[in-house]
Amino acid sequence: MRGCLHASQELGIGKTGAQQRLVLGNLLGVGHELGVLLEPLVGTRLDLRKRLEQTGSADFGKLMEQLKGENYENVLFTLKRLEHLLDSALPGDSAARPTLEKLLAAAQTPEDVSIRFEPRLEKLLSQQKAQKHNRTQEIVIQINQRLEQGFRDTGIGAQSIAEEMGVSAAYLRKQYLTEAGISIGDKLNQLRMDEASRLLLETDQPIESIARQIGVENTKYFFVLFKKFKGMTPRQFRCKAETPPL
Repeated sequence: MRGCLHASQELGIGKTGAQQRLVLGNLLGVGHELGVLLEPLVGTRLDLRKRLEQTGSADFGKLMEQLKGENYENVLFTLKRLEHLLDSALPGDSAARPTLEKLLAAAQTPEDVSIRFEPRLEKLLSQQKAQKHNRTQEIVIQINQRLEQGFRDTGIGAQSIAEEMGVSAAYLRKQYLTEAGISIGDKLNQLRMDEASRLLLETDQPIESIARQIGVENTKYFFVLFKKFKGMTPRQFRCKAETPPL
């Protein structure tokens, strides 16, 4: 307990307005690490929920670091905003608690403050991550359906699909790669080469005609793609299938 000094004295929290305006001391600025969770909140209208989603971090100590040097009213204002966010996002998780004024006045250690917020921050972040993962999965499903339906179209790609979905192509590429582990372009070419393989085996169509049917206008490029995905040229693939086993 740092000698006999009470946390309210360390904080500069007293009964008078002058004392309340003193800098909050050791209780703020120590504890758990937060990264950039809630950069600068004091006196702003920053969307706390958005900040939480962006950082993916629920550590509390860095918030304390951001508030170090702020007066009592600013710290109280920020913590009340954070509490309101948590109560709104986790309505079933609300419980009877002492007021924040009483909490700050009675706190002996940083943990006395952080324990009020950290468990709920972690729960909120877990929920948001799950929701984000579900949204990303839905995006991948939509892209795959569009590619499977339209891979024969020479104009299909991340840009055209993004325009249909009303998002940026860069965002779509990133979400798809993160979730599917393959780029949209590679997935498109994979579908095209699978269809080309089927046509090579089941028809006698010229290779140039097959390339055009699957949306690849440049025959040389078709040869490059086919070898990349199938490990041999289209002619080798067709000949290997036609050659009876010994």
